[in-house]
Amino acid sequence: MGRNPVLEIGILFDGFVGLFIALTAVPVIPISIIAGFLLFRLFDVVKSWPIAWFDRYVHGGLGIMLDDALAGLFARIVPFSFPHFGLI
Repeated sequence: MGRNPVLEIGILFDGFVGLFIALTAVPVIPISIIAGFLLFRLFDVVKSWPIAWFDRYVHGGLGIMLDDALAGLFARIVPFSFPHFGLI
């Protein structure tokens, strides 16, 4: 079986979309970019609920794209809760 370059590009693209969502409207300083990247990767790898649900039940390219988009959204939202819990 040969490799499908179109599928590989699509899988790479969804990571860029998720990271873009995670980094929108953050200050352009190294710590913000690193934190956004690490949070995105954490949510993308761990796949907590509801990310895991989309990964499991939405098949094909849409599911692949949605789980990374949600991981990016979680990475974008979570830092807003830091002041509420006294972390900043």
